[in-house]
Amino acid sequence: MTADFRPEDHYSESVGRVYEAADVSRGPLSTDVIFDIAAECGVSDGSLVLDIGCANGSNTRKLQVRTGCTIEGVDFVESLVRMGRAETKAAGLEGKVNIRRGTILDIPFPDDHFDFVFCRDMLSDIEDLPKAVSECERVLKPGKFMLVYVTQATELLSADEADEFRQRLGCFSLDRDVMDACLSDVLAVERRIVLGSQGVQHRVECGDDVAIRNLVKVARLETWRDEYVAEFGQRSYEIALADLKWQPYMLLGKLQGLIYVLRKES
Repeated sequence: MTADFRPEDHYSESVGRVYEAADVSRGPLSTDVIFDIAAECGVSDGSLVLDIGCANGSNTRKLQVRTGCTIEGVDFVESLVRMGRAETKAAGLEGKVNIRRGTILDIPFPDDHFDFVFCRDMLSDIEDLPKAVSECERVLKPGKFMLVYVTQATELLSADEADEFRQRLGCFSLDRDVMDACLSDVLAVERRIVLGSQGVQHRVECGDDVAIRNLVKVARLETWRDEYVAEFGQRSYEIALADLKWQPYMLLGKLQGLIYVLRKES
């Protein structure tokens, strides 16, 4: 017990008011605010957009519906590309959303091709970050915008925790200063919005309890570790454990969401 702590302080009226205040929503922003920002950047039905690292195209299709643009989605994982094409067809968006396999390190389009580049929560997974940002700049038309959402570490994330994400999930670029420097070396930073944990808070307050359920899953994996390792193997166990920590760590403030609005100079 520290010298300045008194047990009765824990039960004081002022501490009780803190609990009450913390129970009131602060109206956290949704990560979907990025689609509104894209529209503010001039993305419309006449725009040709690149969604780089689009996964199965879930956010690609959201951006198309929000703005009416035509989007080329590119992802490295073949199974996600196949899934994205099937889901895009089912949504009736073929021709407006096209998904192909490719990499951000060698984007399969010519110079100065796109009116807008969109990149949601994948730049942290790129080891050669300068090359990736340079490729995005290459295919973007002069004077046009790139919008990046990225998750970064805060000072609360320990070195061991950051190393776990790097080794288990391939998160090579969790350092905000490194991300800032790489982006600003190539593109002009028009805005940087620190979203923090608001996106996950918003989901929880809207009834999406994935972050809470993931925390319980982490507890199970930690408590009965040997059983899970024996059944699924050490590597699969470690990957799942690291992935399940992601959203709870966002809520705890160990990870934070950042939005960058970037412009290619004319």
